Amino acid sequence: MGSRASLLVFLALLSLTGYALWIPNCPCDKWVSPDESIQDAINAAPPGSVLCLDAGTWWENLVIDKSITLKGQGPERTYIRPKRPTTFLFPILPVISIRGGGTGFPISVMIEGITVIGSLEDYLPSSAGVQAIGMSQVIMRDCHVSEVLTGVELLDNAQAMLIRVTISGGERNLGGTGIDLLARSQAIVVDSKITWFGDGIAARMWAQIMVLHSTIKHARFGIHITEDAQAIMRDVLISNTDDGIIITERAQARIANCTLVDNGIGVGIFHYGSVTLLENVIARNRYYGVLVSLHNPRVWFRGFVMGANNAIPGPDEPNGNGYGAVFPEALGFLTTQIGGVFHKGT
Repeated sequence: MGSRASLLVFLALLSLTGYALWIPNCPCDKWVSPDESIQDAINAAPPGSVLCLDAGTWWENLVIDKSITLKGQGPERTYIRPKRPTTFLFPILPVISIRGGGTGFPISVMIEGITVIGSLEDYLPSSAGVQAIGMSQVIMRDCHVSEVLTGVELLDNAQAMLIRVTISGGERNLGGTGIDLLARSQAIVVDSKITWFGDGIAARMWAQIMVLHSTIKHARFGIHITEDAQAIMRDVLISNTDDGIIITERAQARIANCTLVDNGIGVGIFHYGSVTLLENVIARNRYYGVLVSLHNPRVWFRGFVMGANNAIPGPDEPNGNGYGAVFPEALGFLTTQIGGVFHKGT
């Protein structure tokens, strides 16, 4: 996936070996109680400090511009919510905003054992649960994020690893994005769950994302990769979406050992999009299991599809896809052991 992926691949290898799931517990430098300000504690703490949050709820919009750890007592006990608005003109801000790059060096932020809840008011939702921008490296572990337009937003060169994170927009929300990556941001998502968004995961421009052992449900698009973004997905369940995985523009994806069921389209590849599909189960989708272009692929499709050993049943088979296993039929090699390649002119 190119030289830009060096950190992404390194973190992925750590994840697959289980090493990255073990992060040492550091002693607390300061305890913060619910009657104290987390922001004041952040401002006063030297870089590298560990701030331990007691059980309770804080009503604050936090800005973090230094390397620091926020450690709660578990997502069922420690909550951070945005400030209550006093006027309709109150700015729509992230609950936690991480701003890196001011010193020319990346900052490292860890958030553990915390629930981030956006605004309950329909007229003033929080823009994001956690937003990271610039040269920042963020680890979220054992956290919940809910009732926000965007669960986790990564901009510019921000990098993140999400481990056992649950992100939900709420059943009334089918807009917004669970995890949104822009520009050259990178993310690893492990053992996590995303529900009730317009896009479960969206990666645009030159963003890169790897999703492992995770679940995405109740979204317009489960995973939406566009422009020059790149994605790797392994052991991911996507269900109850309008379309499971959509790859457009010049985006590239590798999808292996995933399950895509009860969606509209299982996997859709358009424009110059490219995908490799290996050993996936793509079944019970309303339309096609795998689709390239809505019209004549010889005219409208300029990318390529390759793969093998996928289970993609047709309408007459058990758990079949409603309109057909694949479109066009030349993609039938995806279910064979030897596999093949489809591209313009096939």
